[in-house]
Amino acid sequence: MRFQARILRIFRLFLFALCVGSAAPSVAQDRTPYRLSVSDVVEVQIVEFNAEETVNRTWTALSREYVIDTDGNISIALLGFIPAAGRTLPELTDDVARALQDRIGLIEAPGLSVSIVRHGPVFVLGDVAAPGAYALTPGAPAVQALSLAGGLLGTTDARYTLTRDHISSASTIASARDERARLIAREARLAAESQDAEAMAPVGALDHPDGPEAEAAILADERRAFELAQSQFREEMAAFDRLEELLNAEVAAIERKIATQRERIASVDAAAERLNRLDERGLVRSDQMLAIQATQASLENGLIDLEQALFETRTRIAEVERDRRQTLAERERRAIVALSEVRQRLPVLEVAIEEARDKRRLAGRELGQLTGPEREVTVTYRLMRRNADGELIEREADATTEMMPSDVLTVTVETD
Repeated sequence: MRFQARILRIFRLFLFALCVGSAAPSVAQDRTPYRLSVSDVVEVQIVEFNAEETVNRTWTALSREYVIDTDGNISIALLGFIPAAGRTLPELTDDVARALQDRIGLIEAPGLSVSIVRHGPVFVLGDVAAPGAYALTPGAPAVQALSLAGGLLGTTDARYTLTRDHISSASTIASARDERARLIAREARLAAESQDAEAMAPVGALDHPDGPEAEAAILADERRAFELAQSQFREEMAAFDRLEELLNAEVAAIERKIATQRERIASVDAAAERLNRLDERGLVRSDQMLAIQATQASLENGLIDLEQALFETRTRIAEVERDRRQTLAERERRAIVALSEVRQRLPVLEVAIEEARDKRRLAGRELGQLTGPEREVTVTYRLMRRNADGELIEREADATTEMMPSDVLTVTVETD
């Protein structure tokens, strides 16, 4: 097989896949949820809402990053090993939540989220310039992994290099467009949260490489996240309202007791005044005066206690209002910080897309201008990947084969 014919065939197949969307360029773009793999790093966040203190409490001992070990498990204190490889994020979230609920004996599972911090590497071996482990977006083509490994060992043919650049830049464009689409949708959600809006504002076309169906799925995910955040926020505000209502009722009850106490004090004071007049005439025993004075002191002490309770309850109401304002401010602060990060990232993606498009156009133009003798080159790809049972399966691959974390790609070159 001639090198040019082989490369051009791969090139045309790849472009066709990009244009019609028949091949998913990455797991992030595929409608099939990504399944975790060995060496992936996930972050577990566990939060429990304390209704008495009206605050969210993070379980700091368990909320951290976990690496999926070679057996496909993550090890969590109190729970032991939890199978993670081969599970989707929602499935692992449910597994950990149920394990916590059963192990600790909770009535309801705590709020829990699992997110991917970074994917495990792919391994590129064989006739490449720099064999080793490389970070690669799941679903990226084998040729991109080959590019990270420095290309083919000893191969300097311009056709191969330019075609590789053309294909890898197309993959870069698709990945950046996917991330940009997701960030635009996230921006709309965070903007709504920061403004305490009832719903997300309409979002225009996201320009996702997989088209309107993928865009609709992304927006649906963000709307679900927004509704979940709103539901939790409303629950927190309702808890504040209930606590404030109870405290206001307690204030009203104490005020009624104070009014009654003052009436009793006024009545006893009037009786004491009468006894004083009689005492001036020598008509009252000393023990009677002592008794009414003791009653007066007791009533005055009771009034002081009631007024202290009233002050403390009103202070508690002020603290609840302060906590409410802090919760609102913290929610707005988190949304604004996240929104700022998204808005800083979007221009970077725009630049990356334009640079990749320029690189692709340049490679395509130079490919069309190439002349000169051709060499017969055979490039063979072999891929090793674990199946659902954890067994390593080896199969043939090509430049467009989608790579997944922990894959082992072996490249062999034969030239005449």
